[in-house]
Amino acid sequence: MWKVFGTKYRNCDGLSRRNFLELGAPLLGLGLADMLAAGATAADQPMLAKPTRPKSLIVFWTHGGMSQQDTYDMKPEAPAEYRGMYRPVKTTVPGIVVGERFALQSQVMQHISLVRSVHHENG
Repeated sequence: MWKVFGTKYRNCDGLSRRNFLELGAPLLGLGLADMLAAGATAADQPMLAKPTRPKSLIVFWTHGGMSQQDTYDMKPEAPAEYRGMYRPVKTTVPGIVVGERFALQSQVMQHISLVRSVHHENG
């Protein structure tokens, strides 16, 4: 269970790996300075530093946040009562539009993987 602004959300039992590392690093005496120094040492030794591809993932999980019609699944051709209140913005990828609140993300959309195939039977 975790809290955001005092509101409790129960998504799973236990800690995630990221939470464990966030909690464990200070307890082991690994501060930000130590981690940055280790990164600088690896950069100074080019034989040890291997170029890697980005392996990051950002999941937007908004409890009661903006709907898909206002963010990444715009329906500009839908009737006014169904489409969102925000205007669509063209992205760097032809055929993909996002809500006007994501104007900066629209400029780097070629680097973003957009998943629209998630389906469930709830609701």
